Amino acid sequence: MLVRIDLTHRPDAGFAYRVSVPDQEGYEDEGLASIDLAIVGALAGLEPGTRAVQLSFDGVVSGTYPLKVLSANVEQLARHAVLTAQAVRQAMS
Repeated sequence: MLVRIDLTHRPDAGFAYRVSVPDQEGYEDEGLASIDLAIVGALAGLEPGTRAVQLSFDGVVSGTYPLKVLSANVEQLARHAVLTAQAVRQAMS
C-alpha cells in the first residue's frame, strides 16, 4: 500500500502532518516541534501493510520512498523535503 504524508509548517503553530491512506480514513496531528517529529508521528500510525510513502512539504512532493528507507533516514529525508520545497518556491518566484 502507498500512503501520502503531507507536512506543513506555520511559525506560530509548529509542524503538522496529514496522512492520506487509500480507501481508509487518514489521520493528522499539529503543533509538533520539528519536521522530524512530524514524520515520526505520521509513521507511527501506519498500517502494517504499508510499503511506500509519498512525502510532501508545504504542497511540494519531495519523493516516494519505501517505508523502510524513510524510517531509517527520517532526518535526511526531512531536510530533503524542506530544501525541495524551497527550491521549487524560488524557481516559481
